[in-house]
Amino acid sequence: MQKLARRDVLRGTGVAALAAGAAAIPSIVTAYGGGELASILALYWQQVDEFNDAQHISDEESDAHAAATYEATLRRVIGMPARTSNDALAALDWLSKESEWNHLNLDQIEWNDNEYGSAVVSLAHAIRGYIAST
Repeated sequence: MQKLARRDVLRGTGVAALAAGAAAIPSIVTAYGGGELASILALYWQQVDEFNDAQHISDEESDAHAAATYEATLRRVIGMPARTSNDALAALDWLSKESEWNHLNLDQIEWNDNEYGSAVVSLAHAIRGYIAST
């Protein structure tokens, strides 16, 4: 996957890098047993790692980088069902990791509170739907 260059984000061309990330989804889907939700969550964690490894000059640059990568990817999972066991497990892993990192307090999440809150509720529904269907 193409790495997002800071100056591209600042110039507003980070969209091309985001599109390159979206293009990588078919190969990631194959690697994760065909689960689309699992694949997109794997891309999310890859982008989080890349973000954490990047050197940001300013808060604005950091915010732009986050918005163009892992935050955009997170918005893609909202409303997506879990269709495979890999999807359900990836959703549980996401909930567990985000809770562990104190980004989420699962007792105080409300729908549309923020994109993390929306993702929590959506992933919980996806997991429940998958379990109910099997």
